[in-house]
Amino acid sequence: MSRVTRQRQPSVDLVRQLGIREALLLEQDDVAPSGGVLYVVDGRDRKPLAAARRPGFSRVDLWAAVFDKAYGGQSDDPLFDVSSWTSRVSGEAFSHEEMHDWVDCAVDGILALGGRRIYEIGCGTGLLMWQLIGRCEQYLGSDISAVAVGRLQAELAQRRVTNAAVTRCEGIDAGVPGIDRIDTVVINSVAQYFPDQDYLRHTLDEALNSLRGGGSIFVGDVRDLGLLDALLYAVHLRKEPGAEPAARGHFVRSTARRELELLLSPQWFVRYAEERGLDIRVMPKAGLFDNELDRFRYDVVLRPPTERTGPQLELSDWPSDGSGPEKLRRALAHGGQLGFRAVPHAGVSALAAAAHSAVYGRQAPPYEQADAPSAVRPSDIARAAAASGRSAALSLAGDRPYGAFDVAIGIDDPFALPTVAGTRSAACSGPRGVGQVADDITRAVRSLPPSDRPAAIVALSRLDGPLPPPLALEAVEP
Repeated sequence: MSRVTRQRQPSVDLVRQLGIREALLLEQDDVAPSGGVLYVVDGRDRKPLAAARRPGFSRVDLWAAVFDKAYGGQSDDPLFDVSSWTSRVSGEAFSHEEMHDWVDCAVDGILALGGRRIYEIGCGTGLLMWQLIGRCEQYLGSDISAVAVGRLQAELAQRRVTNAAVTRCEGIDAGVPGIDRIDTVVINSVAQYFPDQDYLRHTLDEALNSLRGGGSIFVGDVRDLGLLDALLYAVHLRKEPGAEPAARGHFVRSTARRELELLLSPQWFVRYAEERGLDIRVMPKAGLFDNELDRFRYDVVLRPPTERTGPQLELSDWPSDGSGPEKLRRALAHGGQLGFRAVPHAGVSALAAAAHSAVYGRQAPPYEQADAPSAVRPSDIARAAAASGRSAALSLAGDRPYGAFDVAIGIDDPFALPTVAGTRSAACSGPRGVGQVADDITRAVRSLPPSDRPAAIVALSRLDGPLPPPLALEAVEP
């Protein structure tokens, strides 16, 4: 990324007057030609935010009421109740085939961790529970919905299931019988309903404390903050197929600011793992269906650190000449190790780039022509590896733009892929996350004449690393 600056930088001068010692206005034609991107490192001492404890959990109570209502109807199949699952992109319910594949992928990922005593936070209607109880020694589940818990308890009693129990509570409840013996904690498709990152951090800390003598935490189906713009762009393509790029950009910006759920970048989990001294994997979804559950979400595994021996596999740049897929095929067929960084995700990376272009003023490519010839789907790599009997590790922990991922063929330890914490200071949405640059900075920048106003403000932890492209939530509104 080239750095081009003007001799006169009113926005930089202005924020420095507020005590911001590090600021950079970056101008480049493919990011924000109308005003550049203002990157700031806000190192000022500010009053710490209150810890995420009750009574500040009103949003949890809100979601509990929402789910009680959603689960209040009669289910055709109590063992596979997917009545509340609707695609935001298509506007239609996900098919049973799509949901079966989604469940299978999650269950396979959980069982691959080798645990036998599982605790699931947010078990919902039991989509994972009914698949896990016959394949583990003990299953404990919890949910905030009294309706969901009541139904599951009745079904378990009717079927005389003896190795499973469900209770109504938030997060980790130390009073649940057997909680002191679990070796796997599952938080699947739940983190988006947490009120903020502090609540998630507290829940993960409690999960770690509950894992006696090791074990793993599986955080599944996490909504990717970095791909929110791409998701909203896809929604607008469906709603307004003939709209101009400016209209798409306005829709993405305005809708992103109204998002109620908690979205997290993979780097949020990388930083958490670094703070706690944990091993981490951050994996793109690899389901059979090319839908929003597969495109815009990811899975995380956290575990206590293990000692590694041998050199780390060096990753190569993904070939720009379109030869990458063929090189992967040869590596799978003939053995050996091979790794690439920043593999473009077919159906995602170019869509994310198009969303960025629409938000920040460039002509977006047509959606149907967006994918580069070298882009691949993670599921295609996973299936090809399985068919050849080889291992394929996929990772989103490398902080690649636009949903690109790293891949390594033939390595023994998938946790050995490189992790990058990134430079963006906030890695989540919500009241304490991205888009919440200090109010005095935002007000000062908005007070500038339009000709001196940057298109976006991005808060960083430092300026000496990669400068991420701005998200719609970071756009400077008039």
